[in-house]
Amino acid sequence: LAGCVAAERDPDRVTELFALFDETDPAYRKTGLAGFAANAADFVRRPVELGARPALLDEAGTEKIAGMLTWPGKPLPPGYEPPRPLTADEQAQFDMGKILYAGVCAGCHQPNGAGLNGIAPPLIDSEWVTGSPDRLSRIVLHGVRGYITVKGRRYQLDMPPLGALGDEPIAAVLTYLRREWGHGADPISPDFVKKVREKEAGRTDSWTEKELLKIE
Repeated sequence: LAGCVAAERDPDRVTELFALFDETDPAYRKTGLAGFAANAADFVRRPVELGARPALLDEAGTEKIAGMLTWPGKPLPPGYEPPRPLTADEQAQFDMGKILYAGVCAGCHQPNGAGLNGIAPPLIDSEWVTGSPDRLSRIVLHGVRGYITVKGRRYQLDMPPLGALGDEPIAAVLTYLRREWGHGADPISPDFVKKVREKEAGRTDSWTEKELLKIE
């Protein structure tokens, strides 16, 4: 459970987990903290931003967990720049995308974005999600066929096209993906999706990884 919460990078969930640890016996808390810290290396450059320093960090042996987190007043890790705040319109877009993701995408990629082992790729920290918006827009508009490599691992499940959705809902989903789970990539606007759709108006096939990698 603790490892799953850590993988989600959701500040509210992390805070709830730590509150639960505060109420449990020391042995259970020690096991839970070890599970949370299992992937600490993934958090060094992009820690989870909490509203306050957790009290449990006063305990011995929590140094690794402290390195996974940041809070107001804590010096940021070298090279880390917090993402800019979303504008009101972008936040509304994000909120819409969160709802759409739950209904359209979570069945394969899971509610926490972790994907299905060996089948549907994870979206958390995916280079396809936080990288080129041109590639990501095309993936959602037209789908993907064949294998796709995510964080060094191949996944073979074909993704169906979602181009039947309008530009606004697609932009909302993409913005959600690029800002959820601790991601800090820029939002994607409906106008951007519209331009990509128009540019690829004649396309009928899903994309292959090889084709996508040719797009900047």
